[in-house]
Order: sequence, then C-alpha cells, then structure tokens
Amino acid sequence: MRLVAITGAIVLLLALAASGSAARNPSFAFGRTGGNIEPYTVKIGSTGKISAVGPITLRNEDKRLSTTALTRLLGLAVKERFFALPRRVTCAGSLPDFASMFVTVSTATRTRTVVVRGSCSARFEAVLSALQTAAGVPVSQR
Repeated sequence: MRLVAITGAIVLLLALAASGSAARNPSFAFGRTGGNIEPYTVKIGSTGKISAVGPITLRNEDKRLSTTALTRLLGLAVKERFFALPRRVTCAGSLPDFASMFVTVSTATRTRTVVVRGSCSARFEAVLSALQTAAGVPVSQR
C-alpha cells in the first residue's frame, strides 16, 4: 500500500513538473489588424503549438516549436527591448486606412502587445520577422 502511495506521488510530481515547464515557456501572437484589409492572427503557444486564424497560410500547420526555439524568440525580444517599445506606434506617412501589425509576447511575469502602423520601428520589425519565420509564414504573405 505504501509503495502505491509513493508511486502515485511521484507520478503526480512528474505531471506537475511537466505542466509547469510549459507554463514557464513564453508564448507569442502576431498578425494584422485594422485598416481596410482582412485581419489575421498567428499564435505560438507555450507548448510550441502554432495556430492561425484568418487569411494566412502557414508552410507546415503541424509544426511545433521546441522549447529552445521559444527561448531564442524570447531572447530576441529581450535583445530588441520589445517590452520597452511604446504600445502603439504610428509611422509618419501611414494613412488611417492602413492596417497595423501587432506582436504580443507573454512570459510568466509579463505580457506586452505592440501595434505598429507603418514600418518605422526596426526593433518591432526584427521581432515580427523572427516570429513570421518561426511560424512558417511565406514571404509573399508578409
């Protein structure tokens, strides 16, 4: 009886550890919003699962990013000081009917969404481009 209880406790601890590691991984979302063009959203969950809604095609819809890939994407976001970017950027010369691109980066302790209309933020563009590449968004749809 005692062996069964110990085995059950070990199984429970392993399950909690496995679920906890996914919860600590970052997650991401990006896409297009506003303007007079159809919006889309691509999500990269903390488990690495990629999903898309809207008129966007992914090269491999069954692709799952590794923990290492998620960590590298977060590292790039930190390097580009993504969490310090303004929440909304409107680039000079962008008209009100232009669609905006957005990126959301979530960690265990913080979430930030940045929306940019135009292409004047190199730091934002670097993070967006890396996410698009990781998710398998064809260059023709960027």
